[in-house]
Amino acid sequence: MPSLGDLKRRREEVRKRRQNAISARKQIRKVPVPSGARGRKKKLLVRLTGLARSLAARVRKLTGRIRRKREQRKKFDISPGYPHYGGCRYIIENEVLPVAKKYGVPVTSRKRPANHPLSISNPGSDHNEANIYADAVDLGTYNGQPLAHAIAKALGISGFSTGNYAHYFIRRHGHTFRVQILWAVSGHFDHVHVGIKRVS
Repeated sequence: MPSLGDLKRRREEVRKRRQNAISARKQIRKVPVPSGARGRKKKLLVRLTGLARSLAARVRKLTGRIRRKREQRKKFDISPGYPHYGGCRYIIENEVLPVAKKYGVPVTSRKRPANHPLSISNPGSDHNEANIYADAVDLGTYNGQPLAHAIAKALGISGFSTGNYAHYFIRRHGHTFRVQILWAVSGHFDHVHVGIKRVS
């Protein structure tokens, strides 16, 4: 997932390309050509005009993405505990759950009280409300392989594989988050578990 800085740099590059196309079009219009080459000149001008318009559309699109990114940053809260859990709740709500919805997979578990039997047996779980910088969601399915990979892709995780307890790290708004996506490991054959913890 590109950062705000990446989007700004990309927009600036596109703006420069558009300006180059506009400048080239102006220069070519001034160049006198024999009557036999006027058709080629016209075609070139049309192509440059189309290129400038296409690049202008890309600038508008990137500007929209930058605006939405800024709005997300305003809503992104890294406060510990409920309801933000260090910013992890925002990532799950806005990046993980939309993928589950697309696949038609329901949520079967979220955070649990510290005195819940599963929290007591596994106090380090991201589901445990005592872990105030972490959030987790279980997504009920017996076909979790495609969902797990789709979530990893949505989060920008490369080299993801199921059947293990690997941790991955992502960056959001200047902070690092540890991500664990579990499928086809002990206790995870009827749901995909996604646990996220802010580590910096």
